This record gives sequence, C-alpha cells and structure tokens, in this order.
Amino acid sequence: AVIVCTPLGEELRALAPRIASRRAGHAFLGYLRAQKQRLLGERGQMRVRRPELIARDGYDSKYAMHLCRLGYQGLQFVQTGRLTLPMSEPARSWLYALRQGGIPMPEMLARATEIEEALRAAIDTSPLPEEPDEAAVEAWMLRTYRRVWAEDDRR
Repeated sequence: AVIVCTPLGEELRALAPRIASRRAGHAFLGYLRAQKQRLLGERGQMRVRRPELIARDGYDSKYAMHLCRLGYQGLQFVQTGRLTLPMSEPARSWLYALRQGGIPMPEMLARATEIEEALRAAIDTSPLPEEPDEAAVEAWMLRTYRRVWAEDDRR
C-alpha cells in the first residue's frame, strides 16, 4: 500500500506504463544469469563474503536468495509491468526458506533454472513494448527538474 504520495509521485506513477518495457526483462535475466554464474564460480569472482553461510548451508544462501528473487521479480515485471512489494506467496516463503538455509543447493539450482527459463519465455510473450518511451520519460524529467528548481529559487 502507498502510505504517502506527493503530486510529483502521482505524475511518476502515471508515467509507469511508458517506462515499463521488455528491456527491463532482459536486464533482470542478465542479472540473474550473472549471479548464478558467480555463485557457481563460472564467471569472475564468486563474490562470496559469507563463509559462515557456506559452512552452514554448503553455499552462500543469501546470494542464492537474491538471484532467485531477481528471477521472480523479473517474471512478474514482464508479465504485468509492475512489482509487488512485499513479494506475494508462495515465492516469498520459498525465498525466505532459501535465505535461512532450508533449501538444498541442488533444489535451489533447479528452481533458479526453472525461473530463468520462465523469464526468458515471458519476455517473448510480454504485453510490454520492447523499449521504454525514452522521449516521454526525458521530457517529464526535464519539466520536473525545472519546476523543482524554480520552486527552490522562490524560497
């Protein structure tokens, strides 16, 4: 639920359909893949800074939770153009169990792969436009900056 929304916030919320695009889905997919590869040591550094989780769970469960969260959120975004926060069930509970070390690594990797494949397919069938309306977004930003700066000058 939105607790407070200024008139500027309302304008930005109204602009959301012109911002949302499949391009964002490709970004979610890229981030998911990169984190998965790093977790497995297939790309760059593992970036593991939590040896206590590796000792407890056999892998960095916090890092794994973030990579799966990216997939779930990317999937929702390309299907709807929106993100629900907090995440809805059952994904939320599964991610929490993952973060707490309750999901064995093979199960996590299988789910991450399922999410990745679902996201890739959803991008192709998404109702969102391929690209955001950058001209409309930039025009709104410029108008907004000018308006805010003019208000600051009057103070």
